[in-house]
Amino acid sequence: MKIIKIVGSILVMGMFTACLKSTDNNILNGASQGSGESVSFVNVSNGSISNQADQSVGVTLESTPGTYTFYVQLNSADNSYPSTTVTIDTPSLSLLTAYNADNSLAYTPLPDSTFKWLNTTATIDPVTHLAAFNLQITSTKVDLGVDLDAAQGYALGIKIKSCSDKSIAIASNGDTKVMLIKVRNAYDADYKVSGYFFHPTAASCRAINKTKSVSTLSIAGCYADLGDLGSSGYQFQFEVNSATNKVGSFTVPFSLGATPSSPASGFMTGDNPGGNNPNYPGATTGFIAKTYNNTYDPTGKIFWMHYGYGVGSSDQSGYGRQIYEKWVRN
Repeated sequence: MKIIKIVGSILVMGMFTACLKSTDNNILNGASQGSGESVSFVNVSNGSISNQADQSVGVTLESTPGTYTFYVQLNSADNSYPSTTVTIDTPSLSLLTAYNADNSLAYTPLPDSTFKWLNTTATIDPVTHLAAFNLQITSTKVDLGVDLDAAQGYALGIKIKSCSDKSIAIASNGDTKVMLIKVRNAYDADYKVSGYFFHPTAASCRAINKTKSVSTLSIAGCYADLGDLGSSGYQFQFEVNSATNKVGSFTVPFSLGATPSSPASGFMTGDNPGGNNPNYPGATTGFIAKTYNNTYDPTGKIFWMHYGYGVGSSDQSGYGRQIYEKWVRN
């Protein structure tokens, strides 16, 4: 008896590139191929139901459609690999409904308008014993308001439907997979953040050494915690100009939190421009606007940020709180 199993691609740093290459898929650490007959997913997490498996799929938010490639693998206990083609399908909502109920989640079916199968039938390669399937996702059509909710994002169920060689078994406890679709822009990730928070009160000045997340608002738009005050509700939004790598458009997030509204907060172009922070020590510390110049280094994936706030201020000259940060992507 021959066996078929699906091999899913690894989520690489939580993100897609514009078009995934086959090297982004791990096909080496599959299930044990003993003498028994079984079908299992590779590089996915199993739900509490025995025939359930899921996989997080990171899709880069970009203007052109991206392609996600995954594989079906033919496994044979007796080393006999006949020529065959495999057909997959996106089954009815029952698969996702069962998955949500089993895991106390509320994923929404990925809308038909956002994706297209480039092929649903593929021939098993006689050397690798793999068949490649390509799913094209138009990320700009995905409603980010739904996608941003970790427990209520989008998902797509897939199923091995049939194979041309009827002697090949498709086990009922391993022929489905739920893909959890997460659309993120190119900057969405965790960052190691170092820097300094200069405060008008000397005792409140402190070094910053944290891991912070940049989250997606749009292709260019992001939001993140302000300084080391995220737990107190301080956040800000910004945009990255991909042509110049300048970081700008500082605003407070959609949920205001504690960050003062602009112009009482924003990016800074000078060091202590209003002279109202007596504890800014000057250029000798290395915390200077020339270095922390509100730019993004796409090669090193590093943000250099300088921003501040001051309740009631009309521009940066009134910012008593002044923050310098270097964000290095993990």
